[in-house]
This record gives sequence, C-alpha cells and structure tokens, in this order.
Amino acid sequence: MPQRRRLLPEPQGVESRQPFGINAALTLIQFRFSRGRLGSAGLQRGNDRPLNVAERYGLMGVIAAAVAVVGLSLAGVMKLNPIAMAHGMTTVILGIGVLYFVSVFLFCGLTKVEKERMAVILVLFLASALFWSGFEQAGSSFNLFAERMTNRHWLNLEIPAGWYQSLGAVFIIAFAPVFASLWCGWRGGILIPRFR
Repeated sequence: MPQRRRLLPEPQGVESRQPFGINAALTLIQFRFSRGRLGSAGLQRGNDRPLNVAERYGLMGVIAAAVAVVGLSLAGVMKLNPIAMAHGMTTVILGIGVLYFVSVFLFCGLTKVEKERMAVILVLFLASALFWSGFEQAGSSFNLFAERMTNRHWLNLEIPAGWYQSLGAVFIIAFAPVFASLWCGWRGGILIPRFR
C-alpha cells in the first residue's frame, strides 16, 4: 500500500493562528470609519438611576467573593476542580431556567393568550439550547470523531481533522445565494414572514 502524505502537519498543542490583537485592531479601524453612521447610539446610559444601598452592597459582596476565591486559589489554599465546577454550573443554569419559567407561568398573572405565547417562547428556548449544545461540539467531540472515526484520505492525501470544522462555513457561503434566490423568487410570497 502506498504511503499517504499529509497536506499539512498536524498541530502539536494549542497555538494561535493569528498575531495577537489583530482582530481588535481591525475592529477599531472599522469603528473609526463607520462612527458617523451610529448617530446618537451609545451617547447616553440607558438607566441613569444610581444603585440603591442593597444593590451597591450586593455588588461589592459579589466582587469581594470573586476576588477572594481567585486569590485563595492562586495562593494554593483553595483547590478548584474544574469538572466539579462544570457539573455544578450545569445544575445552576438549569435551575435558573426552570425557576424563571415556573415563576412566569404561576406568579405573573398572565392571561391565556400570554401563557400561550410564553409556551412558544419556552419551546424556542429549549430548541435553541439543544441546537447550540450540539453546535458547540464542532471544536471538540465532532473534531475527535472526524479524527478517529472517519476516512480522511483523498487522492493519496490525508486531510487534517481540523479542516472539517470549516465545512459549515463553506456550506453557508456556497448555499446562501441558492436559498436567497429561492426565498426571493418564491411565488405567492408564502415564505415571506408577516408581522402584525
């Protein structure tokens, strides 16, 4: 069997592909040239009311607790287990979502129509959570699957597994004109959303 050669060497460890700060520099340049189009957006704060005493002490307490945890962990006094923290945050985030929707449905005095609309929001919320939890696997689980479980050889070349991460963007760019023309050229305007 002939020896297959790689298109690019596999990266050894995590390294940046761009010079540090180039995206920030490009963003500042774009902001500088488009600043005139923003109008009065961002010139005033949205809420000028100062924090009340309870909010101020609560904010200072959260900041002090965060500084203490970081300081103790850096000093080696407190050992942080990232896996346990991830599992704990999963429970916290799930609890916040459940608590929010239960409180809205039971204690906000919604009418029947408002409850139906909140049910739609709940369904969209769950669908969004499922979609993004799968989508964010592209850089980890799906990449490992591509590396270990797929045939990455084509024309006597071995394609690096990391290249499969760019396929989503390639398909979006390739098929965007097709779906845009379908959307605009649809007879009867069935696909055009109508808002009341």
